[in-house]
This record gives sequence, C-alpha cells and structure tokens, in this order.
Amino acid sequence: MTTIEQAAYAAVLKRNENDFYNLNLPPRMWGGIERYLAHGIPPGHFLTAILEGDLFESCSRADDENISMLSQYARFLYNCVPGSCYGSKEKVAAWIEGGGYAGGKGR
Repeated sequence: MTTIEQAAYAAVLKRNENDFYNLNLPPRMWGGIERYLAHGIPPGHFLTAILEGDLFESCSRADDENISMLSQYARFLYNCVPGSCYGSKEKVAAWIEGGGYAGGKGR
C-alpha cells in the first residue's frame, strides 16, 4: 500500500495514519481490515471470526503469526473502531450491508 493510500484510508477512518499503522498487527492483514472498515467489504474467514467475537473459530482459522496476536486484535477493536462494527455476527452483517464508513456507518 502506498503512502497516499494509507493517508486516504486514515482520513476515511478518522485516524492519524501514523497511529493507525502502529498497532502491531501484521501489515499483510491491514488490507482486509481497511476495506472492511472503510467500505464494508467482507474480510477473510480469520478476520471475520475476530470481528464476530468467535474465539474458537478465530483460533482455528489463525496462522502461526496471527494466533499469537489475538489480544492485539482485541485491543485494536476495543480502542480504535466503533463498537457497531464488531462483536457479533449481526453487527458484522449490518456493517457490511451498510457499506462501512463510506456508507455512513460509524459516524
């Protein structure tokens, strides 16, 4: 992702790009997180399980790197995104249906 793309997503997500990208999550995971938050685009199975609050599914879908990062994902969600976009299957489905921040969610 280019610096311009990072700044654009940070603006959509109402975050300073330096803070946004210093959350210690694997950089390869940011694309799915950003698309979900900004536009309500469904992420992969692992991130979906994280967002839905399904610990067992999260653990079964996690790779070697992400399994050790589960608490970081929880901190990120709790501290950096609106509660309306995570925590249950219903909340995740509504966020996707509503188009994320671009669709007016989280404002």
